[in-house]
Amino acid sequence: MGNFSTGQRFKQGSLSTRQQGSASMIAPVIAGVLVLLCMFLTSDTAIAASEPVIVPGAASAPVTSAIAASSATQSPKIEQPQAEPFDTMENAAPVFLPLSPSERLELEELRVEARLRGLIDRQLIGSSTVRDRIEVEVDRAFERTTTLLNTLLALLVALPVLVAVAAWLLRRSITAQLVAEARSQLESEVLNELRQEQKSVVSTIEALQAEATTKLRALTEDAETLLGELKQQTDLAQSEIDTLKGDLALRMEAMVADAARLKERTMEELTQALPPSMQMSVPPERRSKLEELTSFLDRLRSAIPQLEFSVNDYIRQGNGLFFESRYQEALELYDQALELDPNAFDGWLSRAATLAMLRKDKAASAAYERSLQINPASFDAWFGLGGVLQRLETFDQAIASYQKAAELEPADPRPWAKQGALYLLLQNYEQALITYEQALELRPDQTDWLLQRAIAHTALDSPDQALEILQRVLDLDNTLPEAYFQRAIALSQKQDSTAARSALTKAMQLKPEYKERAEQQPELCQLLQ
Repeated sequence: MGNFSTGQRFKQGSLSTRQQGSASMIAPVIAGVLVLLCMFLTSDTAIAASEPVIVPGAASAPVTSAIAASSATQSPKIEQPQAEPFDTMENAAPVFLPLSPSERLELEELRVEARLRGLIDRQLIGSSTVRDRIEVEVDRAFERTTTLLNTLLALLVALPVLVAVAAWLLRRSITAQLVAEARSQLESEVLNELRQEQKSVVSTIEALQAEATTKLRALTEDAETLLGELKQQTDLAQSEIDTLKGDLALRMEAMVADAARLKERTMEELTQALPPSMQMSVPPERRSKLEELTSFLDRLRSAIPQLEFSVNDYIRQGNGLFFESRYQEALELYDQALELDPNAFDGWLSRAATLAMLRKDKAASAAYERSLQINPASFDAWFGLGGVLQRLETFDQAIASYQKAAELEPADPRPWAKQGALYLLLQNYEQALITYEQALELRPDQTDWLLQRAIAHTALDSPDQALEILQRVLDLDNTLPEAYFQRAIALSQKQDSTAARSALTKAMQLKPEYKERAEQQPELCQLLQ
């Protein structure tokens, strides 16, 4: 309501102010316009008055007097024409008055002057120069008049625009003045109201602050009381927790000690169940024992995380998983062992054998080489590396690895047999016979090696030695179709077609697929007809 009354008062007061301001602003503008018009009119009149105007009559007076003077000097006596009477009225009779000599002289001068003036006027009118000059002067005077009229027209056209601009400026000034006055009045009234409201708000805040302070003190006292009680209860609980922790720690230590003893006993059983080499196989009855032991170790480790496992523990449990064909889990245990000891030879050796079983031959080769850097005299590392290199088809390096393994374990026939197989693959039959002979000296009843040696003899076109070895194989096992097939080849080399056909028939009876092999052999193809 206070603001509304203030606005009304401002509107009533602003009406008189606006009228006075309008009258005071319009009067100077109209006066200025009138002054400009007077200045233009005065300036044009002055210009017109200052310009010389050629009037024929006025200009002829001095000229006439000059001519008269010159004529008086040249001809001192001039015949005076007789005075012609002139009529003052239409039918009046001429009246002649007597003239004095001076009057006659003066009259004569006037007559001469009139004649000279008429002569000059006729010359001026007939002269083109004078006529052009007169036209120029007339054009100048007309141009000045036209300019003055154009100026007056421009002023008359611009006068409404100037009046409108003056009115707009006047309105803008009045509006700004009104806004300023209204703002000052409103600010004064609003400030007064705000001061009053501020005082009331401050008093309310002070009352609320006093009340909040009282409540806060009460709450602080209650909180201090509760904190004291809580501290007492916390101390009691902490003492009980410490007691329980002590009992629990003792029990945990006892449990961990029991678990450690149980783990060691399980590791001993696992070591006894594992074969001595990663290159060996495990019988089925021992595999079930390995599964039982490794599963128990897994449960024990998950149940008691505080149980410590050594590098050998991880490797032995990984070996158990390896022989269970759980190769990926075995790799995880080998990696944990190598984190504890990066130079653990058994960890690298077992890891290489596991990677070889997964057919990751390049990684297996790197792991075997790392194990040989730690222990260059390891038979298992050289023998395993030879097998990986053989699959990678680097046969020369594989043969060198098998030779190194044979040097380390001369009593093991496997490196010799592996060399013989590679030599046979490389068609180096003489060296294959030598290495197979070394292997057969250590294990003479190995039928596979005997068959390979017989194949080398047939390749060297020595059918008698091949037949002798094949007979030995058949004496050991007469159900081998490969022995009959190789016997047919050797007999065909000896041109014994009947015995060769009989041996080939026996091989196809034991294994029908040998018919296709016979069709690919030129010496056996004719036996099928």
